[in-house]
Amino acid sequence: MTIEGALDILLRELLERKDMQLLHSATYRIEGRKVHMTIVLRVEDLEKIEKKDAELVIKEIFCDKCSMEKSGYFQSILQIRVPKELIGVFFDEVQQQIDLLSHYDNLAFISKIEKQKEGLDLYVGSKKVAMQIAKNLKDKFKAEIKITRKQAGLKQGQKVYRDTILVRLGGKRKEG
Repeated sequence: MTIEGALDILLRELLERKDMQLLHSATYRIEGRKVHMTIVLRVEDLEKIEKKDAELVIKEIFCDKCSMEKSGYFQSILQIRVPKELIGVFFDEVQQQIDLLSHYDNLAFISKIEKQKEGLDLYVGSKKVAMQIAKNLKDKFKAEIKITRKQAGLKQGQKVYRDTILVRLGGKRKEG
């Protein structure tokens, strides 16, 4: 919603009060963080022009999903390890799957992307989504996947684990 739209609603609600009637108009203009309002009212038999200045305070309110995404929440790290020329192809494929799966899972988002020397680390909100994407990449590109789990804490007395899912092309990594 725009600032102007919010102000229109606020003024309309103020003027719908039973003890007030709008005579001519309610206008406003915004200058920086100030709102200058002029309201022509009739209260009972008295006509009044009110001019008020107010400081504009904008608060962002996020839904739970957006809040989690912006805070960096993740349940899995999806590690993409492919030749440099294929990183874009794999990332586009992951993004398409995230877009599709977000219709079914509120945690289908990437909260953080880290470029690594060997590829990308994608921090995914949902373990199920990360696993589904890894399986799809394995099937589509004949990639190898490897899953490791690490305890991340306790939730209601139960151990909580974060998964790291490695998706790799081109066989085993050379050690040394």
